Amino acid sequence: DLAFPEDRGQLGGQLALWWSGSVPAFEQRLRRRGGEAAWLLLARASVEQRAGEPICFVIATDITERKMAEQELIRLRRAVEASSEAIFVTDCDGLITFVNPAFSRLYGHSAEEVVGRTTPRILKGGSLPSGVYKSFWETLLMRKELPVEIVNRTKDGRLLDIEGSANAVIDATGAIVGFLAIHRDVTARKRAEVDRAALEEQFRGAQKMEAIGQLAGG
Repeated sequence: DLAFPEDRGQLGGQLALWWSGSVPAFEQRLRRRGGEAAWLLLARASVEQRAGEPICFVIATDITERKMAEQELIRLRRAVEASSEAIFVTDCDGLITFVNPAFSRLYGHSAEEVVGRTTPRILKGGSLPSGVYKSFWETLLMRKELPVEIVNRTKDGRLLDIEGSANAVIDATGAIVGFLAIHRDVTARKRAEVDRAALEEQFRGAQKMEAIGQLAGG
């Protein structure tokens, strides 16, 4: 039996539709001789009558690699969507093509609001000169990882300290087909660092004044 037990019901229904001519082809997982799974595209080539019996000629194409790649993409997309870090993808012109739910939670923009728009125009906090963004693009086009430490603006106008990274997305031919960025909000940490530095400066100032007082008092 080439069919896996859990697939038999579904396979029977597909074969019935296929034999009736309702569907010209379908994809099916089957078991190889060694027991491992293989995906085949089963296409109906022709049906002939021989000795009064219908004979169906089938073209079977092994699509296992394609199906494995599709499943890997599904797993990757689920991981990206479940990530707590904001992840977004742009095309080669910087137009956003995908954002995960964490992006919307962080910046307040829904996917519908940002897909098709450029990232600097939406997120730019206004503290960096335009030349910095030009340098960002040059780094990415050189296929180098770009560490990100930037101030971005949310939909409601709040400024956030952001850390993360950006990379070029390369296809099988070696061509750049887009860019992927990961952002995390470090605003609370940055503010804590500023507050700690201010307290340390106050402490050093108090120590200095105390020393001066002791010297003045003999």
